[in-house]
Amino acid sequence: MHGGVGSEGLDSIESWFRDPERVKQIEEEVKQYEERVQETARALDQKQRLEEKINELNSKTNNKNSRK
Repeated sequence: MHGGVGSEGLDSIESWFRDPERVKQIEEEVKQYEERVQETARALDQKQRLEEKINELNSKTNNKNSRK
């Protein structure tokens, strides 16, 4: 097979799901990955809010300085 999964690969994948410990391990890895993705998304949102606030404060400071 070109770029596909051969029968040996499918047998290997199927064997993972017959092993309850392997299934638990895969589920835990997926859960950890999803948590990291969510944490990254929250951090990026917070960063954007802080940058907006900084820009707002800088704008106010620049306006006050230009009036003097």
